[in-house]
Amino acid sequence: MDVIFRVDASENIGTGHVQRCLSLARSLDSRGIKPYFICRDFNNYKSTVINSSEYKVSWLTNCDSSQNDAEETKRILSALKPEGLIVDHYSLNAQWESQLREYARKIIVIDDLANDVHDCDVLINHNYMATSEIYENKVPEHCELLLGGNYTLLSEVYKNKRSSSLIRTGQLNRILLFFTSGNDEGETLKAMQGLAAFAYKNIVDVVVGNTNSDIDKIKKYCIDRKWNFHVQIDYMHDLVALADLAIGSAGMNAWERCVLGAPALITILADNQKPNAMALDNNACVINLGEFSQTTPDTYTQALNELNPEQLIKMSRASFNLIDGNGINNVTEKLLSTLTN
Repeated sequence: MDVIFRVDASENIGTGHVQRCLSLARSLDSRGIKPYFICRDFNNYKSTVINSSEYKVSWLTNCDSSQNDAEETKRILSALKPEGLIVDHYSLNAQWESQLREYARKIIVIDDLANDVHDCDVLINHNYMATSEIYENKVPEHCELLLGGNYTLLSEVYKNKRSSSLIRTGQLNRILLFFTSGNDEGETLKAMQGLAAFAYKNIVDVVVGNTNSDIDKIKKYCIDRKWNFHVQIDYMHDLVALADLAIGSAGMNAWERCVLGAPALITILADNQKPNAMALDNNACVINLGEFSQTTPDTYTQALNELNPEQLIKMSRASFNLIDGNGINNVTEKLLSTLTN
C-alpha cells in the first residue's frame, strides 16, 4: 500500500511542513505503508531538505498555477496509483484536491490555518485550540477531523526522549535559541543581542537553518561569545532536553519543547502561529513576547531579567503536561483505519 505526500519547502516557509510530513511518513512506513513525496523545488532548496530523507521524491517543474500543479501531480499519481494522497500545502485547496479524486482512494489534508475549503476524507489540524467549528462548511460532511494536541505531528524521538529530559530546577545553566530553519525575520540576531545584554555567562546553543540570511553574522556572534553554533541539525531533541530555557517561535518547535518540558520565551513569526501562542500562553507554558515586528533586543533582555526560578519550574511542568508526544501514533492509527477500509 502506497501514500503520496504533496508538500513543499522553501527558504521562506522553512522546513516545518516537510518535517511533520517526514515524521508521519516514517510512522506509516514502520507499519507497512510505503510513502513517496511530490514536491516543488525552490532555488535548489531540495538539496538541503528533501534529499536528506530516505524516500523517493518526484519534483514538479511547472507550478506557476494551481492547475499546472494539478496536471503534473496527476501524471505522477497515475503511475503510482496510491491508496492515499496527503496534502500539506497552504496554496492548495478543494479546487485542486477535487481534480485528484480519481487518482487516490483517500485524500488527507494537513492544515493549521482553517482559512480555505478542502475536498478531503481526513483533515488534521494539530493546533491545540483547533475545534470542529472552524471547519464548518469548509470540508465534506463525511470528512473526519483530527484536531488538537492529541494529533501533534512530532517525530517519535520526542516521546522517547521524555523519560531522560532534564528535570528543571529553575536555574539557568543552559539556554537554547532557535526560531525556524527558514526565514526568521531577523529575530535570531535580535534575540542574541538581547541575551548578550542580559550578560548571561553559561551555556548557549544557537540553532539556524543553512539558508538563514544572517548566518555569517550569527556564526561570528557565537564565536565571539563562545556560544555553541548549530546549523541544520538532526539532534534538536537532545538540545531541547538539556535546555533550562528556550527562546524561539510559536511554530512546530513550540510543541517539541512542550513534550520535553522546556520553558520558553516565544515570538510570533507568522499568522498561523498565533493560535499556538495563545494556547501556550493560556496554559502557562511560555511567556509570549508578541509579534516579531514589535520586538527589539531589549524585549528579550527585559523578559530574561524578569524571570524567576518558580516561574521557570511552573512553565516546565505545564509544558510537559500539555503534550505527551503520542500524536504521531494517534494519527497513524486513524489513517491506517481510513486507508484499509
